[in-house]
This record gives sequence, structure tokens and C-alpha cells, in this order.
Amino acid sequence: MTTVRFDLPEDGQHTSTTFVPQLPQWVLDRYGAKVLDPAEVTPPPGYDLPMPQPAIYRTGVLTLPLSMFSKGDLLGKVDALLGTSTIRQPDPEEKEGRLPDPVVPEGLGGLTDEQRGMVPVPVPLNVRGEQPGKVDAAAAVQAIRLAERRSERARARKEKEYFTEEEQQQTRLISLEYLFAGTDLQGVPTYSPHDIRDPNSGSAGLTYQLVPVVYHGPQPQRSQPKSGARRPVVAMIDSGVAPHKWFGLDKVGAMPQGGFLRDFPQSTQAIQAQQAHLGTYVPTEILTNGYIDGPMYCDDVTEQIGPGYGHGTAIAGILHQLAPDADVLVIRALQASNVATHADLVLALWLLVARVRAAQQPGGTMTDMVDIVTLSMGDYVADDKPAMLEEAIRALAGLGVLVVAAAGNDSTSRPFYPAALCDEIKYPSWTGPRVIGVGATNPNGSTAWFANGGRNATCQASGAFVVTTFPRIDGPLGPSRVTKTRQGVDLDTAPSSFAAVCGTSMAAPHIAGLIARKLWDNNSSYSLADIGVKATMDRIEQAVCAVKKDVHDEPDGL
Repeated sequence: MTTVRFDLPEDGQHTSTTFVPQLPQWVLDRYGAKVLDPAEVTPPPGYDLPMPQPAIYRTGVLTLPLSMFSKGDLLGKVDALLGTSTIRQPDPEEKEGRLPDPVVPEGLGGLTDEQRGMVPVPVPLNVRGEQPGKVDAAAAVQAIRLAERRSERARARKEKEYFTEEEQQQTRLISLEYLFAGTDLQGVPTYSPHDIRDPNSGSAGLTYQLVPVVYHGPQPQRSQPKSGARRPVVAMIDSGVAPHKWFGLDKVGAMPQGGFLRDFPQSTQAIQAQQAHLGTYVPTEILTNGYIDGPMYCDDVTEQIGPGYGHGTAIAGILHQLAPDADVLVIRALQASNVATHADLVLALWLLVARVRAAQQPGGTMTDMVDIVTLSMGDYVADDKPAMLEEAIRALAGLGVLVVAAAGNDSTSRPFYPAALCDEIKYPSWTGPRVIGVGATNPNGSTAWFANGGRNATCQASGAFVVTTFPRIDGPLGPSRVTKTRQGVDLDTAPSSFAAVCGTSMAAPHIAGLIARKLWDNNSSYSLADIGVKATMDRIEQAVCAVKKDVHDEPDGL
């Protein structure tokens, strides 16, 4: 039995909304990142805006919208504000260096000019001049926000402003380069979970964790689509998928044609190019493959299994169980460290927008259509909300594509993005959901201890000890207890290629899978062959309503 709950009651059992996110130091070091401590940020003189909230960001990178690079005067204005930092690149022929040129990804042809201008460009920061100092993107963003506020006040008084109103439409998109983490609660090994259980309850030793299991059930079987029809498509932006008998995926071969999984090479190439360019200036991990989950080890010397390894494989298995007649478009953004950068995630989303827009145009290709995007990752941001991320998801929603996002695993009601956008994105012409944030339940239907709530979760689904596909692992660590003839379970060995996994990462694809299955089941009423914007919106709304009705009719589960 699986459990799904909509219309959640108010839950006061969450930690403070000032929750401070955490990542291991070795992960921060790989990206030149830190946890933003507002007390350590020195605001510019006259700063009267709210102080930034704790967040994880790369100190030496600022993310700018592509539109700014066509206006050198605006780039120069922004650069002049950055104090000890500068976006200018060293140039022996120019004393102050030169303003950066953007690395423009391929595959953006389906976007409007306005949308193309909102594509992220991560830019390395340098120390200004020859004076000793340090770069800090958080201080740079504060200076930009203060200039925006002063410009707004000057306009109201009809005085000369620093940024014009048109320029502020671009500068508002300037962002810290956040690190978005996969919403696993426990892998092999794991980041320290934020477990708030009462140590006197008698259950303090029972941790949520990944447990290898033996699965004897049959592989989900796919039906044949009718002539001229298409399958619903769920885009999974995650860590890739490992070779597994359910998927027919060979590590040394190509993605199997006509199978459950599909790849998106344009996204891989664009993200790799963006990472390679940035990697010449600041610490950066570069994707080695667009759809294969891996590498297994995040440290080849100690053979420490990456905390993100198997993440996408587990999600694909949940989708295959719940919606075997759907196709899954595999897009890799999460590294073995279980981290994706803000710019990589937003770029992947814009490439999906371009793909869907092109499909919906006259003469477009129906096989390029995407119906649902599932995101089992997220982070907390320093500003009110991440404008770049919001604009990309807003564009997807405007095409009728539903975004399903994990609510996070820190037992907090602090906004966790992108799930927290479920309250933000509205379209008067579309009454259905645009973004669904998903919390997690235990096997008995209760809310999991780790699951975020508040505005992050519009519904809940099974997210604790969910049996699904997992990469085969023969880990380096021994079992916890060994005798001459017996041994305890070895949690870093998964020879069966199945495991019981935990986290809102597993709850999000549960909801995405149920909705994809309804799209397939209702294909005769709401044809998947009609990929116009209105038809896409109507179809998604009808599928979500059908899932909600099933939950209402069967309150104990689906």
C-alpha cells in the first residue's frame, strides 16, 4: 500500500524558519563554497534592507542573466558596485581587465528573445586591482540590491537613478551561485540527517537509512500505444540512471531506443560547456556523462561511495513502477557529491522550455514534448526567492508543463526551493496546479520526521523505506557484526540492485508517477497527441483532479 495525502493540515512540529543548511566541508571545497552566515557579511554603507538568510553558495561566482552581456554599460555599472570584487577578467592589454564574454549554450533556439535573456551565465569574481583582498559574492549582491532600492526611491522623487527601470528588470535576476542538494535523507554513506526525534521516545536509535533488499516482484510491463498516439513524458533532472535490468541500460552502450528511458544530449553538452568554462577559474565538478549515474566513488582513494550515487536510479524505478507506460527523459545535473549548482539547474530548465516550445510550434516534433518535470533537489536561498529559478519554472508552467518538487528533508517550514514556488506561480487562465511541493509519509501514513512542511508541501506521498531500483554495489566496508558462519546486513553492499530508500526525493516521483499514469489512462478523453498549450494545461489539470479523487475515495491509500 502507498499513501498519498492532499489538503494538508497545518503542522506546527517543524523547526524554526531560520534553519541553517549544511553540507560536508569536502563538498563545499569542491565548489569553493561556504554556508552564508549573515553575521559575517559586512553590508555596504547605508544598507537598510533585510539581511540575507543562511544559504550555501559559491563565494567566487556571481550568476548573471544573459541579457546583461548585450549591454556593456550595464555590466560596467554592476561591476562598479562590487567593492573588493570585480567581474572583469585579467587582460594584459587593459589595466583594469576586460568585462567577461558569455558562454552561450546551444539548444536555446526555441526560446523567445525575452526568455533567452534570462538564461543564467555564471561569472567568476576576481580581486579588484592589485590590493590584497578577497572576493565574496554575498557582499556583491548586497551592494547591487542597495543600488536597486536607491534607484527606486530616486525614480519616485523624479531624480536621477543609478539603474533605470529597464535595467532593474535584468539586475533583479542577478543571483548567488547556490548549491542545490538531492533530497535524500540517507545514502551510503550520508550527510548527517537533521533528526528531531525525542531521544526519550524509545525510537532514537531507529534511523532512516538506505537498506539493500531482495525484490521478487515482476518488472512493470508497458502497453503498446495506439497508432498516432504518444506516451506521457516525465523529465527527471537528477543524477542519471545506473545500468539495471529493468531499464535495459548498458554502461558502455547508448541509451536503448524505444525503451522506458530517453536522454537529452543537448542539455548534457550545454551543462558540460558551462562547467568547463567556469572550471578554468574556480573549483568546479564537470559532468562525465549525461545519463549514467556515477561515478560510484566520490573519493577514489578511500573508496567512499558518493552520497548522490543511486539517487536518480531510485527515482526512475519509482516512476517505472507507478507509470510504466510513460517515458522518462533523463537529464543529469546532480554530481556524485549529490550537488547541482544553481546555474546548471536553471540552464537545464530553460533547455526544457526551448524543447517544449519548439514541439508546440507548427511543424514541431511530438516526440520532443514533456508533460511533467520531477525535481528531487533544492536549497534555501539568501533572498526572498530565487528569481532566475522562478522565471524558468514560470515559463514551463506557461506551456502547461507541471513541475513536481521534493519539499526537503530538514523538518523545517523555511521556504525550500523550488518546492516553495508552489505558492508563487499563478496563471489566471489556468486553474490547475503549476508546481506541486511534496512532503513524505512513513509506511503507516504518518508524516515522516524529516519531511519539510509549510509552504513547501501541498501534498505528501510515501517517502520512507520505499522499495525501488538501485545500482549494484559491492562496497568496501565490512558488515557490522560477523561470526564464523553468520554476519549482519552490510549496508554498503547491494548485490540485488534493489533497496529501500528514504527522503522526499522518493515522494516527489510518487506524485509525478501517479499523474503520468492518469495521463495515459485518460488518453482517450484528453488526447496526448494534442500538444497545444491549452490542451496540455487542461490535460494536466484533469489528471491531477483524478489523482485527488482516487485519494479521496480511498483514504487509506492508493
